[in-house]
Amino acid sequence: MLLVRAGRALERRRREVVAAHGLTTTGLAVLEALAGADRTSHRDLAAAVGVAPATLTPVLDALDDQDLVRRHRAVDDRRTVGITLGPRGRDVLGAATADLAGRSRAWLPVAGDEIRGYLNELLARAEADDTPRARKDTPPQARRPHAYERARTHAVGDGARPMTAPAAAALVMDYGGVMTDGPPVATLPERARRAGVPTALLTDARAVPAEVAALFDVVVTGDDGPRKPDPAAFRAAARAVGVPVERCVVVDDDRANLRGAREAGAIVVGHVDAATTVFEVEVLLDLHLE
Repeated sequence: MLLVRAGRALERRRREVVAAHGLTTTGLAVLEALAGADRTSHRDLAAAVGVAPATLTPVLDALDDQDLVRRHRAVDDRRTVGITLGPRGRDVLGAATADLAGRSRAWLPVAGDEIRGYLNELLARAEADDTPRARKDTPPQARRPHAYERARTHAVGDGARPMTAPAAAALVMDYGGVMTDGPPVATLPERARRAGVPTALLTDARAVPAEVAALFDVVVTGDDGPRKPDPAAFRAAARAVGVPVERCVVVDDDRANLRGAREAGAIVVGHVDAATTVFEVEVLLDLHLE
């Protein structure tokens, strides 16, 4: 648990630094991908970052609004759009990465050989346990890592170690007892979508208010198939957003539903109080702090 708490604290610090430069870490990953290319298509950029093309669109919109990226329509085919890193985007990328590198050296204490060896062994075991389960029967396009899963190098003593973030890539929320609690929990779907994270409302209710349904990319009700707490219901929600269930964050307040989501392989957040739920979803999905 100490390692989990330390990892969450460091990830929160990292997001704070990136946010100070007007970015999410997903947006930062887009700028990093563009920095090494002359002009990239929307589809190729989505593949490089590790998200679906539709998911990439709002991320690019936000970067475009800040004049960090530029879109160019092909002369011979107006449907084809090339994306490049603008001069301001290059400046912001340089400042953000330099800031992160400097802060990382301050955050991470010098570690001896014994500690580094222990952490390397821990990571090796965790990756060995997770890889077969995550990749079994998963289509190739779903195997690409999410933007913030990409390896990041942090100084650890006088050495360095690639560090990967959680694999969360979609948000699945309950209606009654979760969305009905109102802000700030009810603002999570909108915040997730702004960050390019697909969202689903999974509920046994036959209908939900139109204004609530509009907050999500998809709505899966009790009439659409298996009902909670059946693990199949959570797998159905994952299919609806096009993300493997192992990469879905499920927010629910019912213990039986949480067990079902866990059996399906999802990442679960048990909703008890707003502050804790919002914090956990922020960390897991790499959302701007609010």
